[in-house]
Amino acid sequence: CHQAGILHLDIKPANVLVTKDGGVKIVDFGIARAASDATATIAGTPHYMPPEQYEGRVDERSDIYSVGCLLFECLTGSPPFEGTMASQLLAHRDAPRPDPRVLAPKVSPGLAAVVMRAMAIDPDRRYASVHDMLAAMTAVDGGVVEPYASPPMLTQPVPKVVAAPGSPVVTRGTRFRTYGLGLLVSAFVVALLPGLVWTSAAFAPADYRPDVMSSAYTGTWWMLAVTIATAFLLLRRHAFFALIGGPSMGSPLPDRLMGKQVAAGVRMAAGAALRGALPMLFPWYVVLVAATSEAAGVSMPDELFSAWGVAWLLMPLAAITLALRTLTRLRPRPGAMIKSTIYLAGAALAALLFFVYPLALD
Repeated sequence: CHQAGILHLDIKPANVLVTKDGGVKIVDFGIARAASDATATIAGTPHYMPPEQYEGRVDERSDIYSVGCLLFECLTGSPPFEGTMASQLLAHRDAPRPDPRVLAPKVSPGLAAVVMRAMAIDPDRRYASVHDMLAAMTAVDGGVVEPYASPPMLTQPVPKVVAAPGSPVVTRGTRFRTYGLGLLVSAFVVALLPGLVWTSAAFAPADYRPDVMSSAYTGTWWMLAVTIATAFLLLRRHAFFALIGGPSMGSPLPDRLMGKQVAAGVRMAAGAALRGALPMLFPWYVVLVAATSEAAGVSMPDELFSAWGVAWLLMPLAAITLALRTLTRLRPRPGAMIKSTIYLAGAALAALLFFVYPLALD
């Protein structure tokens, strides 16, 4: 499906079928999307989801991670990480990559290296494409696969975390309090950060602030930012609520009510709040465009905040965005090359309009 520019994003045993003649078929493209689609994708199966998929950032290497987890389970009979959804999320993101030879000693070092590289936390350390991974697996029989250099690997299976006899454990009551604290702090952060961003925008020169961003509209802009942040958290609700809930019931009670998991959930809320507050930074963006146009010798339109003026202001942002997509989506495939060419042409057109439009007004 990668050759067609499609990401599957839910590779797991239930979605892999073996035909009578030994062929392999991938099924259930329910959450699949085009590789060029920048829409955040949070759905998936925690046992096999790469850490970046929880943040909605996916590409071909995300499927490679899932294939690595699937191969690990095929070789050992167990997924690389087990436990609650929250513990799996943290393990996929932070834990050292487990060596399949711990559970299956007969696995060759070369094959273990392939699996562990496919499951690398950093996408840049994984195979760049399925073709590269296939070539590495083909080379396993020849014994020429380089060992995967990872952080200190696990030499023993990950034990299930249980509380020592007599020590306090997480109960329904303590978990309810953890949820309450996590939600309260997250709500405070989501309410506070847009206000701070709005205050910073007030220091921008008045000529670079549209009338709709005057102090009379403070409440409207704050509500817009909070709405965007809330929508973002709802899209990631499974990961968010898994984090702010803290450890599962029966686990050792953390020393602090707001442990690492809850703090990670609050950071997720802070990120959502900053995303919601981005439109408030428009005056500072106008300042940056004004400085750029002055340095380039381009005069600014008189009616800066008319429909055409705003479109002109957004041309640099469009050019930069399309240029970055050209670089990040470039692949040695005809379809990807055509898309990258279209992105590059769009970036060039946006840059051209930025320079030509003021000249047309003179």
